[in-house]
Amino acid sequence: MMWFWDQYTRSTCDRNEITASPLRADIEQLRALPAAMILNGEADVLRDEGEAYARKLREAGVDVTAVRFQGIIHDFVMLNALDQTKACRAAMDLSVAWINRKNMCPGDCW
Repeated sequence: MMWFWDQYTRSTCDRNEITASPLRADIEQLRALPAAMILNGEADVLRDEGEAYARKLREAGVDVTAVRFQGIIHDFVMLNALDQTKACRAAMDLSVAWINRKNMCPGDCW
């Protein structure tokens, strides 16, 4: 993971910023965030962190939709080689439907 962190930022100070490590944010810092969709792969090295972030957002009162896709890795919706997998297609369909519903339904329709 250090190699990945080094590609993202090399400074320990920067790594501690909530913009780099959202789990470091306190509930008050998260409270006013807009609705979120968090997609994780079952074999994603960051799956547990993504799911913990979804729980923390929910605790802050943020409308969160969190989904775990079985048998797939990190970045599965961004890797061209995985574009036609069932997980990627389902994630894309779900995301588009979620965005469309949010745009058609201002307020809390879900």
